[in-house]
Order: sequence, then C-alpha cells, then structure tokens
Amino acid sequence: MASLQPNSPVAIPIRPGMAEPPPEYEPQATVPKPEPLVADVLRTLRRHKFGIFNLALLAALLGGLTAFSATPIYRADAKLLAEPLPGGVSDKERVAGTSMMWLFYETQYEILRSRTIAEEVIDRLQLAEDPNFAPQRQTAPEASAEPWFGIDWRDWIPERWREAQGGADDNNQRRAELVEQLQRNLVISGGKRSKIIQLSFDARDPALAARVANAVAAAYINFNTHARRSEAQENTAFLDNQLEELRARMEESEKKLQDYRRREGLLDSASADKLVASRLAGLTSELVRAQSQRSEAEIRYEQVKGIGAKRGNYESLGPVLQNALVLTLKEEYARLGRRVSELSERYGPKHPKMIAAESDLKEARRRLDQEIDKVVDSVRKEHEVAAAQERRIGQLVEKHKAEIRGLRGKEFQLSNLEREVENSRRVYETFLAQLQETDVKGDYDVSNIRVVDPATPPVGPVKPRKARIIAASLVFGVFLGIGLAFLRERLDDSFHTGEEVEERLQLPLLGILPLNRRARRRRTAERLVRDERHSPFAEAVNHIRTAILFAGLEDVPQVVLVTSATSGEGKSTLVANLSTSFAQIGTTLLVEADLRKPRLSQLWGLEGRAGLTELLAGKCSQEDAIVRDPDEKNLFLLPAGFRVANPLEYLSSNRFRELLVELRSEYRYIVIDATPLLPVSDSIVLGHLADANVLLVRAEHTGRRMVQDALRRLRQAHIRPLGVVLAQADLKRMAYYGGHYYHYDASYYGYAKGEQVSDTPAPR
Repeated sequence: MASLQPNSPVAIPIRPGMAEPPPEYEPQATVPKPEPLVADVLRTLRRHKFGIFNLALLAALLGGLTAFSATPIYRADAKLLAEPLPGGVSDKERVAGTSMMWLFYETQYEILRSRTIAEEVIDRLQLAEDPNFAPQRQTAPEASAEPWFGIDWRDWIPERWREAQGGADDNNQRRAELVEQLQRNLVISGGKRSKIIQLSFDARDPALAARVANAVAAAYINFNTHARRSEAQENTAFLDNQLEELRARMEESEKKLQDYRRREGLLDSASADKLVASRLAGLTSELVRAQSQRSEAEIRYEQVKGIGAKRGNYESLGPVLQNALVLTLKEEYARLGRRVSELSERYGPKHPKMIAAESDLKEARRRLDQEIDKVVDSVRKEHEVAAAQERRIGQLVEKHKAEIRGLRGKEFQLSNLEREVENSRRVYETFLAQLQETDVKGDYDVSNIRVVDPATPPVGPVKPRKARIIAASLVFGVFLGIGLAFLRERLDDSFHTGEEVEERLQLPLLGILPLNRRARRRRTAERLVRDERHSPFAEAVNHIRTAILFAGLEDVPQVVLVTSATSGEGKSTLVANLSTSFAQIGTTLLVEADLRKPRLSQLWGLEGRAGLTELLAGKCSQEDAIVRDPDEKNLFLLPAGFRVANPLEYLSSNRFRELLVELRSEYRYIVIDATPLLPVSDSIVLGHLADANVLLVRAEHTGRRMVQDALRRLRQAHIRPLGVVLAQADLKRMAYYGGHYYHYDASYYGYAKGEQVSDTPAPR
C-alpha cells in the first residue's frame, strides 16, 4: 500500500468511470400563486401563538400586580347649582346669556381651580398638617444628621446661615406643592347641558375627600359673593361720581344764568319779539324734548350696551320691566315653572306629562327671551331715532339763531342760559333716578351659586380600576407579542419549507428529514434507521436515498458526499442513517472524512482506533482500518482515526484518490461524511472525488446568507451539488409556513406500535 506524500501536488482528475455532474436544476415553469396577505398574517400568528399568549399572560400578571399593590384612591362628589342668568345689582353685573353659557361655565371652572380657592381650603382645613393629604417630606437622609466620629458638620455653618435654612423659600415651596396637589386631585365637570356643576376630589382617605370637596364648594360660594359685592360697590361709586359731576355742571349753569341777568339787568326773555320768541321757543322746546328723549334713550342704550359688554341679562331693564307682554310672558313662565315643580313631585323625568310640561316651560322661556330681544332692539332704535331727531332740531335752532341773532341779542343769550340750566337739571334728575333704582334693586348678599348635594365620604375607591388595568395590560401584551412575532419573522433568515430551499438556492430538494424529539432526547438519532426501520424518520431517509439514486445522472452515483454550511446542522445524523439505508440495498462503506471533529467514531465506539489517517499514512491495512457494523451486515465503517495536524493535506493526497478508487471496486455505495464548507476547505477537495454532493441545511436554523456563501464556494471550485436536504424540520410548524402537505400522516408511512412486521430480506 503506497505511503502518504504530504507535499505532493494536489491533482484531482476525474476518473473515466465517474458519474457526470448533475444536470442544471430548472425551476417549475408554473409559478405558484402568492399567498394572500391575510393568510400569511394568520400563519404568522399561529406560528407564534404560544409566545404571544405567554407575553400577554405576563403583561396581565404584571398589570394585576400593579393594580392590586397600588394605593386605593377615594372620590367624593359635591353638586353645585350655578345660575348663568342671575339678577344683579346693576346692568354690568349680569352674566352671559344662554348662547354663551359655555363661556360662563368655563370661567367658573377656572375659578374653582384657582390658587385663591386652593389656599383658602388649605388654610381652613389645615391640610399642611394632615398626613393623609400632605405626607411629611424628608429633606435629607437620617444618617446625614448623625455626627461622624463625634463631629457634627453643622457646627461649622455660621449661625445666621443656619437660621436662613428652611425659611421662607422652603415654606413657599411647600405651600406651592400643597396647592398643586389640591388642584391636581380636584376634578370639575358638568355645566355644559345643565346648570349643575359636579365638584369631585380624590384622596387616600374617604373622609378627607368629602371634607375637601365641601370646603372647596364653600370657598367658591364665598368668593362669588364677595366678587358680586365688590362689583356692586364699584358701580355705586361710579354713579355717585357721575352725579357729583352733573350736580356741579347744573350749579355752574345756574350761576352763569344769575350772573348774566344781574349784569344785563334782565329778569326773563319776555322782552324779545313775540313772533321770533314764539318760533324760537317752539324749536327750543322741541330741542329740549329731543335732548331729553335722546338723553333718556342714551341712558337706556348705555344700559343695553353695558349689559351686552358684560354678557348680562336684559330682564331687569326698565323698558323690559314696563312691557305688558313681557310681564304676561313672565307670569306664564312662572306658572309653568310651578307646574313642572308640582309634576316633578309625582312623576319621573321621563313621564309624558313631565316631558310635556318641561317642553311648555322651554317654549315659554323662548317666547319670553324673544320678546325681551324685541324690547332691547326697540331701545336701540329709539336711541338712534332720538339722536337723529336731536341733530335735526339742533340744526333748525342754529339756523334760527343765525337769523334772529341781531334781533334777540341779550334775550337770546339769556334763553340759552336758561335752556342749559334746564337741560343740566333734567340730566341730573335722570341719573339720580337711576341711582335710586339701583339701590332699590340691589341685593348684594344673594349668590347665584348654591350647594345641591354636599359631599359625603365614598363607600369604595375609584382607583385603581383593577379590571381595566388588567384588560389594558392584556391587550398591550397581545399587541406587543404580535409586534415581536412580526419582528422575529422579519429578522428570521433561515429556511422553513422546501419551496423556500428551491426558490432561494435554485437547487432541487432531495428530501426533508423530520425532527424526532424522542430520539434527540435519547441521543440515538444517528441510528434511527436501524432501530426504528419503519418509522417516518426512516422513511424520510429512504426517500432521500431514492432521490439520490434517481437524480437524473447517466450513472447511478456510487460515492455520495454529505456536507453542510456550518457545524451543528445534523450532518452526522444524516450520514449515519443514510449509510444504513444504502446498506439495506447493497454493501455500503461509511467514510468518516471529517478528520477535525469525528462524530461517527464516538457513535460506534471507535475512539482511539486506527482509521483513515493511519490507512493513508501506510501504518495499517484496510482490514485493520475498516470495521463492519455488528447490527447491519452490509454496512462498513472507515473511522477517521487519530487526529493529525494537517488533515487537508491528507485528503488532498494522491494516496486518498487511489484509496477511493480501490474502495469503489469493493463496495457498491460509499457515503462520505465531510467537514462543513465555511470553516475549512476539506469538503471542496472531496467534492471533486464524489459522484454526488449533498448539501444539508438545518430548518429554522441555518441562515440563507451562510448557505449562499457555501454554495458560492462550491461554484468557485466548479462543483455543482446534486441537491439539498432540509434536516430537523418540524413538520407541524412547517404547515404554518404554508407547507401543509409536508405534514403527512405518519401512520401511513410507518407501522402501528405492536404490529407484526416480517424481517424477510428484500430480493436483490
């Protein structure tokens, strides 16, 4: 037997009888119709259903733990009746009408949330000392106050600095925190479609929640009453100032008249020409009346403008109060209101009589508001007419003054002074009457805010809402699980089905090796074909054997090399079972050419025994190196032998090629277990000597780029694989990827447990 020549050139000629390279793989002409998006999404969810379920369950448990460990919060509610149309002490005090009701209630909300109300409640209830509302803050750790080694660092701080610590700044900050906490826990609602404002307060103590809610209501009513009283006082002061000015103007006019008479010696204006005096007197009288009417109309118009600027109510306006139709409509509205009150004591709000009565009440209110609007419009028009009339008469008076100025002389000036005095007196009397009317109607202590339902301590907490938190956590977990499932699918670069293998690699699929969890637990996956000859796994191996034998080559392949892209893909399992399958139809030699990590030697218990390396080195004969399988008479094994430092040189030697030629003549089939393609180049060298190169890909494990890199190395070496075997495939999971036909019925391809099976050898 020739000895190994490590440094001999690597020459790998193809022997004359070697099988032709496998034909080019042509994909099917008919491209399968792409799966609908919905079906693909459903399969993705089915593949990851357990992960989604576990994540949702974990989220629900965390949400439940959070909900049940949270501090319970109690909410006390108080209901207030806020009238948006109160009777005021003046026209400027009326609130916005029904069309601007939302603005009124938004203003009330801001008042309730104001710092003024919050500070009054804090001071009234002494919330700063209530531990349920304001827990004591720890400004520094307790250990910081302890002396170190008998030395207190605070002794080094000057006395004036120590006094300044915890002073006004801390108090202001503490008070601001209390105000912010009260405002944060105060909830205001209602007032949009009714006059009821609901005031709610959240606290850890139910009694405290009720006390704070009632205190806020009381502070709000006090604030409103004080504001109304202050505004009434301002309006009274305004009218007093106007009266003082009018009185001074009237007295000044009277003084001018008396001085003029005394200086000119005139007692009255009767000495003027009767005709001119009569005409001028008539115009003057009309002007006085027009001015008086304009003044009165202007006063009423100013009242209307003031009410409009304050968004007030026109019901207390003089013309409105004097309008007979308005009074009649008010009586009708009051009568209907009493009827609604009477019916409400006997019937519920949804009773037909109650609904009809409320509808009549609303209609009466609408007619009353419509008539009031007409009266207000008449006041505006009356002011415009009075002003126009005053301008017209004034123009006529000025015209006659120009004509008779020379005639009248001093009498005309006297008449002007008299008219000025009269006009001033009339305006003064008008304002005085308005002030007296204001004093009569003024009721400063009446508030438009009343408590309907005071707050009471709540029975149960409103927070945390445990069911809602758990449900939200569950939904969040489901969506998070779905998102992670799709992210995992997006990042998954492995092969799942045979269609993916053929489509991505453009190589035929020789077969699918199913995952056998039971065998993997017992670490006997390499001998499944021998131990469970009629199992689905064994049938899958036989199918791969058949695909190799009938792969379309001119000659049946004798030397079959099995390799993979990387280690850990199940290559040794396939080689061991495939060689056993070949041994069932002819003498088969299993060559362990993976000299770096020999797995088969461990399986057959041949560690430390002479093998391929010793045979190539000429240290032993074939009879000493090749071992016959004790359980399979047609299966022979050539183990790797002892480890060598240069396995690639051994496999590239002429001696190995000569040995392979000798073995071809002695065995019908030779199965070579080669190294992975990516780590080392041993499989590239052996691939030129084999009739068929089989690439193993582990399902849901090996990345596509890794397999494509391995195929690129084979193409660069001008080696075309016969096909691909998809190993360790979970057929149930494969069905979730659309490969439902892979999940075949195992009972059809295997035999039932306990079924009698004949061991008669098959004919050869």
